[in-house]
Formats: sequence, C-alpha cells, structure tokens
Amino acid sequence: MFGGKELSENDEWVQASIQFALDGFVGAQAIKKVPTILRPIAQYFIPALRNISAHHKAARRAAVPLLNRREKTGEEALDLLYWMAQEAKGDEADKDFIASILLKVSFAAIHTSAAAPSQLLYDLCAMPEYIEPLRREVESVLNIDGTVDKRGFHKLVKLDSIMKESQRLNPLLLGLSCSVLCKKPTLLTIFHSHLRASDPPRLPSLRLLRHSRTHHHRHPHSCAQHGPNTLPGARKV
Repeated sequence: MFGGKELSENDEWVQASIQFALDGFVGAQAIKKVPTILRPIAQYFIPALRNISAHHKAARRAAVPLLNRREKTGEEALDLLYWMAQEAKGDEADKDFIASILLKVSFAAIHTSAAAPSQLLYDLCAMPEYIEPLRREVESVLNIDGTVDKRGFHKLVKLDSIMKESQRLNPLLLGLSCSVLCKKPTLLTIFHSHLRASDPPRLPSLRLLRHSRTHHHRHPHSCAQHGPNTLPGARKV
C-alpha cells in the first residue's frame, strides 16, 4: 500500500514507521509537562523526541533509493509512494520530503487502525446485549476448521453495520476540529452535528438487528433513511 512489497519487507522501514508512531505519542505527552517557554530546549532532553529525527533518516534511507530507481527505470507501481512522486509539484517533489510524508501517513494509518476497533470494543462493552447476536452471526459462517472465508465475511452484515455505526458516532479528530477551530457555524460544524444527531448514546443501526434479512443483497453503502437520522452504511438484516 505505501511502497509496495519492497518497502513492506524492509525491516528498517517497518521498525521506523512503528516506532515513529510510538515515540510521537510518548514525546507529545512528555513535552506537555514542560512549561511552554522551555519546550524548545526541553525537546532535546526527551529521548522519544530525539528518536523522531532518527526515524526520518531511516525513512529516507528506505524510500529515496526506491524513488531514484523508479525514476531511472520508469517503473510504475500501484502504491502511495509512486502516486506522491507523480503528483508532487515544486518543492514537494523533493525525495526527502516525500519520504517524510510517507512516514507521517504511516503514523496516521497505525493510529486510526488501532482507534476504530478499540472504540468498537468500548461501544460493545457499553451495550453488551449486542454481543450475543454478533457471536451467533460469526458462528453461523464458520467453516469446519473454524475459519471464516471470503464468502463468510460478506455474510457478516450485523458486524458490518455495527462497525460502521461505531465509526460514525466516533469520528476521529472531527470533534476536536469543531470545538477548537470553528467559532461560528460552518459546513464542518453542521456535518459534525449531523453525524451526532442520531441518538448519540447508542448505535442506531443496532435497532435493525430485530428486522428479518429481507434486504440481504442491498448495496453495502446505501443509507437506511434520509435526513438528520440517516444511518450511513447501515443495512437491514
């Protein structure tokens, strides 16, 4: 996804992308404890923040040679690194800059991939009555060896609906953007209020678990209804 098979098998890149995310969070929490006026100096005494520079160097060592080779040979690739290199203009075309951006994107990917399932678990803990229906649905698609194949995943419509509603009710960073940046009603604040309008304490699509599966072949991204109570991604099951 980021740099093809070559980058995914580069141990230095893999470790740099993982540790960059960890050191970023640890360093951010550590620097918050320091008075603002002292932070420009304190950053050099916080190990996690000192490591950030090393991670950027590792990213450049992994990505820049790959970019140079592709540029020389005209090789095309279906990954983010190739797309950024092709679309970059002006100063953005600097290969060190592209490598740095790729590292930051990997940080965002790790964060969101971890946050979504974590929030889903919190939602299910708050509403344990939905755990058993989900368990029965998973059991119904298990193969003899206890695995779930591709066809089985397509049948997990309850789990699919619940996961989408959990993400809808817990938009990453959107609430922060509205409360901190928006001083008057804007498209962003309206969009955020629209997301939160559908009975915020609960996952609205879970009400649909009581319905029969009369719309099993419905398009997976169709909405259950329209207006302020719309349920993006919800399916009647």
